[in-house]
Amino acid sequence: MESPIFSFSFKAPATEEGENLFSLGGLAGLKEEEIIWTDDKSQGRGVFQVDMPYISYNAHRLDLPQGHSVVVDTGCSVTVLPDEVLDKLWNWMKPQLFSMKFTFGKNTSVLFPGYDLRGLRTDQRPAMALRLGSKEWISEVVHTTATGQFLGAQGQGTGLFLSSVCPSSVFTEMIHREDIPSILGQQFWGNLKGLVFDFTPGKERVGMVPRVKLTNKSGLLNPMFVSDASD
Repeated sequence: MESPIFSFSFKAPATEEGENLFSLGGLAGLKEEEIIWTDDKSQGRGVFQVDMPYISYNAHRLDLPQGHSVVVDTGCSVTVLPDEVLDKLWNWMKPQLFSMKFTFGKNTSVLFPGYDLRGLRTDQRPAMALRLGSKEWISEVVHTTATGQFLGAQGQGTGLFLSSVCPSSVFTEMIHREDIPSILGQQFWGNLKGLVFDFTPGKERVGMVPRVKLTNKSGLLNPMFVSDASD
């Protein structure tokens, strides 16, 4: 019997190592021992959701509403979070935040948040931690891929980037819906080595494979996997 899993493996954005593969019933070249599993909390709603109790930036922890979860969406490029949480994040964020106007369709224009990172090297770009289930994962605050798509050649090398996280109100304006869920989009999972969905009835879960593991005196250190954050 074919295994009830759906797997993706991703080519490394920086080094282009690996391949963009997907597999029905297999691991798409991923190794079982590398997968970090998080239980699905969707309760049979037809999507995969994982707990996200907080995000943090530069020692500031931002708690989300009790029971908050995010949809792991392979069709969405950005991560979507509640406006009130991002408002607090941007009060603490040092890089200058600005808004860029984009037109979707014929009549819909929205303001999308972005950052002015002129003068900062790639290794100086700020990052935040996302708590997903029992683990903390690191995510950049800028979305370089979407920046190129939206700004084109005029945006290349300017130091201006779209935000990797988007307030839910922006999507409300775009698609004229009020019930916008929190979403974990391609900006996050596209930087992983792989993503696995386990459809086993009663045991549904999402597996994430970090790209790099480094060991130091305190244990596991990883640009895409910080700690178990058990406290």
